[in-house]
Amino acid sequence: RVLTCWEVGLLDLADHYGATGGMGHYGSWIRAFIEEAAKGCKNRRQFRTIVGDITDTDKVAWKTNQGAPYVPSPLIYGDKLYFTKGTNGVLSCLEAKTGEPLINQKRLEGVENIYASPVGADGKIYITGRDGTTVVIPNTGELDILATNTVGEPVDASPAIAGNQIFIRGDQHLFCIEE
Repeated sequence: RVLTCWEVGLLDLADHYGATGGMGHYGSWIRAFIEEAAKGCKNRRQFRTIVGDITDTDKVAWKTNQGAPYVPSPLIYGDKLYFTKGTNGVLSCLEAKTGEPLINQKRLEGVENIYASPVGADGKIYITGRDGTTVVIPNTGELDILATNTVGEPVDASPAIAGNQIFIRGDQHLFCIEE
Protein backbone atom coordinates (compact mmCIF):
# COMPACT_ATOMS: atom_id res chain seq x y z
CA ARG A 1 0.00 0.00 0.00
CA VAL A 2 1.62 3.18 -1.23
CA LEU A 3 0.51 6.52 0.19
CA THR A 4 0.25 9.14 -2.52
CA CYS A 5 -2.16 11.82 -1.32
CA TRP A 6 -2.50 13.72 1.93
CA GLU A 7 -5.29 15.91 3.14
CA VAL A 8 -5.09 18.42 5.97
CA GLY A 9 -8.09 20.43 7.03
CA LEU A 10 -9.88 22.39 9.68
CA LEU A 11 -12.90 21.30 11.64
CA ASP A 12 -15.44 24.10 11.71
CA LEU A 13 -18.02 24.49 14.46
CA ALA A 14 -20.66 25.10 11.79
CA ASP A 15 -19.93 21.70 10.27
CA HIS A 16 -19.92 20.04 13.68
CA TYR A 17 -23.16 21.56 14.97
CA GLY A 18 -25.00 21.89 11.67
CA ALA A 19 -25.14 25.69 11.97
CA THR A 20 -24.64 28.17 9.16
CA GLY A 21 -22.45 31.21 8.98
CA GLY A 22 -19.12 29.79 10.22
CA MET A 23 -18.92 29.72 13.98
CA GLY A 24 -15.15 29.35 14.12
CA HIS A 25 -12.36 26.80 14.16
CA TYR A 26 -12.20 24.09 16.80
CA GLY A 27 -9.66 21.59 15.53
CA SER A 28 -7.69 20.08 12.67
CA TRP A 29 -7.14 16.69 11.09
CA ILE A 30 -4.74 14.85 8.81
CA ARG A 31 -5.58 11.87 6.56
CA ALA A 32 -3.39 9.69 4.37
CA PHE A 33 -4.82 7.85 1.36
CA ILE A 34 -3.56 4.68 -0.25
CA GLU A 35 -2.66 4.66 -3.93
CA GLU A 36 -5.89 3.15 -5.21
CA ALA A 37 -7.85 5.99 -3.55
CA ALA A 38 -5.62 8.65 -5.07
CA LYS A 39 -7.04 8.50 -8.57
CA GLY A 40 -8.01 12.18 -8.19
CA CYS A 41 -4.33 13.16 -7.96
CA LYS A 42 -2.90 14.36 -11.27
CA ASN A 43 0.51 12.98 -10.29
CA ARG A 44 2.27 11.84 -7.15
CA ARG A 45 3.68 15.28 -6.42
CA GLN A 46 0.46 17.24 -6.73
CA PHE A 47 -2.27 17.11 -4.11
CA ARG A 48 -5.87 17.37 -5.21
CA THR A 49 -9.22 16.61 -3.67
CA ILE A 50 -10.25 13.01 -4.20
CA VAL A 51 -13.64 12.66 -5.83
CA GLY A 52 -16.32 11.04 -3.68
CA ASP A 53 -16.63 10.40 0.03
CA ILE A 54 -14.18 7.70 1.12
CA THR A 55 -14.21 8.68 4.82
CA ASP A 56 -15.22 5.30 6.24
CA THR A 57 -13.62 3.06 3.63
CA ASP A 58 -10.43 1.02 3.47
CA LYS A 59 -9.00 3.70 1.14
CA VAL A 60 -8.04 5.82 4.17
CA ALA A 61 -4.73 4.39 5.37
CA TRP A 62 -4.90 6.31 8.66
CA LYS A 63 -6.16 9.56 10.16
CA THR A 64 -5.62 11.64 13.26
CA ASN A 65 -6.97 14.80 14.81
CA GLN A 66 -4.56 14.69 17.74
CA GLY A 67 -2.23 17.70 17.82
CA ALA A 68 -2.91 18.67 14.21
CA PRO A 69 -1.75 22.05 12.82
CA TYR A 70 -3.73 25.22 12.24
CA VAL A 71 -1.45 27.66 10.34
CA PRO A 72 1.79 25.72 9.67
CA SER A 73 1.70 23.00 7.02
CA PRO A 74 2.94 19.53 7.94
CA LEU A 75 6.34 18.40 6.65
CA ILE A 76 6.87 15.01 5.04
CA TYR A 77 10.58 14.25 5.21
CA GLY A 78 11.69 10.78 4.19
CA ASP A 79 9.30 8.35 5.85
CA LYS A 80 8.22 10.75 8.61
CA LEU A 81 5.48 13.37 8.95
CA TYR A 82 6.18 16.35 11.25
CA PHE A 83 3.60 18.87 12.45
CA THR A 84 2.89 21.21 15.32
CA LYS A 85 -0.29 21.44 17.38
CA GLY A 86 -2.38 24.43 16.33
CA THR A 87 0.12 27.31 16.33
CA ASN A 88 1.84 26.08 19.49
CA GLY A 89 5.36 24.78 19.94
CA VAL A 90 4.09 21.26 20.52
CA LEU A 91 5.60 18.81 18.03
CA SER A 92 4.39 15.46 16.72
CA CYS A 93 6.16 13.10 14.34
CA LEU A 94 4.40 10.12 12.80
CA GLU A 95 5.48 7.27 10.57
CA ALA A 96 4.07 8.50 7.26
CA LYS A 97 2.85 5.08 6.07
CA THR A 98 1.20 3.92 9.29
CA GLY A 99 0.43 7.04 11.34
CA GLU A 100 2.29 5.48 14.27
CA PRO A 101 3.48 8.24 16.65
CA LEU A 102 7.23 8.62 17.10
CA ILE A 103 7.02 11.99 18.87
CA ASN A 104 3.60 12.46 20.45
CA GLN A 105 2.81 16.11 21.21
CA LYS A 106 6.07 17.06 22.93
CA ARG A 107 6.86 20.69 23.85
CA LEU A 108 9.70 22.25 21.82
CA GLU A 109 11.89 24.15 24.25
CA GLY A 110 12.48 27.70 23.07
CA VAL A 111 9.50 27.87 20.68
CA GLU A 112 6.05 28.86 21.91
CA ASN A 113 4.05 30.19 18.96
CA ILE A 114 4.49 29.10 15.32
CA TYR A 115 3.13 30.30 11.98
CA ALA A 116 6.06 29.08 9.82
CA SER A 117 5.92 25.56 8.43
CA PRO A 118 8.75 23.22 9.40
CA VAL A 119 11.36 22.56 6.72
CA GLY A 120 13.91 19.79 6.32
CA ALA A 121 17.35 19.40 4.77
CA ASP A 122 20.54 17.42 5.34
CA GLY A 123 18.82 15.06 7.77
CA LYS A 124 17.60 17.89 9.98
CA ILE A 125 14.23 19.53 10.71
CA TYR A 126 14.09 23.32 11.23
CA ILE A 127 11.15 24.72 13.22
CA THR A 128 10.91 28.52 13.48
CA GLY A 129 8.79 30.32 16.06
CA ARG A 130 7.10 33.70 15.73
CA ASP A 131 9.72 35.27 18.01
CA GLY A 132 12.47 34.42 15.47
CA THR A 133 13.85 31.37 17.30
CA THR A 134 14.66 28.31 15.19
CA VAL A 135 15.03 24.89 16.78
CA VAL A 136 16.92 22.19 14.87
CA ILE A 137 16.24 18.49 15.47
CA PRO A 138 17.44 15.37 13.63
CA ASN A 139 15.14 13.49 11.24
CA THR A 140 15.18 10.45 13.52
CA GLY A 141 11.71 10.57 15.05
CA GLU A 142 13.23 11.56 18.39
CA LEU A 143 13.09 14.98 20.02
CA ASP A 144 16.81 15.71 20.40
CA ILE A 145 17.49 19.43 20.04
CA LEU A 146 20.69 19.88 18.04
CA ALA A 147 20.66 23.70 18.06
CA THR A 148 18.57 26.71 18.99
CA ASN A 149 19.20 30.02 17.22
CA THR A 150 17.41 33.34 16.88
CA VAL A 151 17.41 36.12 14.31
CA GLY A 152 16.28 38.61 16.96
CA GLU A 153 13.02 39.72 15.34
CA PRO A 154 9.56 38.26 14.69
CA VAL A 155 9.18 35.64 11.94
CA ASP A 156 5.90 34.42 10.43
CA ALA A 157 7.13 33.16 7.04
CA SER A 158 8.37 29.63 6.50
CA PRO A 159 12.13 29.31 6.00
CA ALA A 160 13.35 28.46 2.51
CA ILE A 161 16.32 26.19 1.85
CA ALA A 162 18.52 26.41 -1.25
CA GLY A 163 21.72 24.39 -1.41
CA ASN A 164 23.57 24.94 1.86
CA GLN A 165 21.72 28.16 2.67
CA ILE A 166 18.60 28.77 4.71
CA PHE A 167 16.62 31.96 4.17
CA ILE A 168 14.48 33.35 6.98
CA ARG A 169 12.19 36.33 6.37
CA GLY A 170 11.98 38.36 9.55
CA ASP A 171 9.71 41.29 10.31
CA GLN A 172 12.36 43.78 9.11
CA HIS A 173 15.10 41.74 7.37
CA LEU A 174 15.75 38.79 5.10
CA PHE A 175 18.40 36.58 6.66
CA CYS A 176 20.63 34.16 4.71
CA ILE A 177 22.39 31.66 6.96
CA GLU A 178 25.14 29.44 5.63
CA GLU A 179 27.90 27.27 7.06
